[in-house]
Amino acid sequence: MPIMEIVAPAWEAFLPIQVFAYMIYPKDESARQAFIAHKCGEIALKTAQKSNAAEVALPTGLLEIILKTCGTKAHEVPVKTVLSGAVASHILLALIEMQAEGVEPSVNKAIHLAKAFFKRAESRTGHKVTAADTRSYRRYWADYKPVAHLWAATQFAADPLHHDHWRSAMQDDSLRILALARDLLHAAEGITNTNSSGPILDREKMWTLPGTILLPGQQMTCSGLTDIQRKDLESYDPRDYTGDY
Repeated sequence: MPIMEIVAPAWEAFLPIQVFAYMIYPKDESARQAFIAHKCGEIALKTAQKSNAAEVALPTGLLEIILKTCGTKAHEVPVKTVLSGAVASHILLALIEMQAEGVEPSVNKAIHLAKAFFKRAESRTGHKVTAADTRSYRRYWADYKPVAHLWAATQFAADPLHHDHWRSAMQDDSLRILALARDLLHAAEGITNTNSSGPILDREKMWTLPGTILLPGQQMTCSGLTDIQRKDLESYDPRDYTGDY
């Protein structure tokens, strides 16, 4: 499994930035490094501006130059990226929930459940959230599967009440969120399907933290599907989903 390259994890403010960079750019190292450089540079610049010159490692003028060389858009996160990560996280959670329920899990069923969830979200808000076609959902899953457990963990932190069928020790703490991501990955890595030749999730392609970062103990358990999800699965027709499993 690929290990994240985390620099100076003891700097509490820098750890979430570095992890988030992997979440938004799981397959683009140059974009990831540019994002990290810009965000960490912003923190260093703010610190330098509040401190005496003798107490900072770099002059503020040099930090400003570094930020400019990162590119004006290095720190921007496209809305599409966040939505893609959210879709991937819902697919991952649906796989885990089906496994816990005793329903044979499949990516197709998970996509079906994710589509139903976002359709309800769009009905509530009156705004289009994601593309409605299955092909787009497959692309979101393929692109962000390596970090889907991280997106899912942050989703819990953002809206813990929505996941009342999960039992989580979630608190507003970056290490606990990362511990939850670890637990989600462990829960998902053994999921199989009768039509697949191996596990649905390839652990060798999932981004994980280095062992030097110590995380809290187990953070979650899952009791299965919700009543709404069970009803959504009643409308699932495998003929509507070709390819994958």
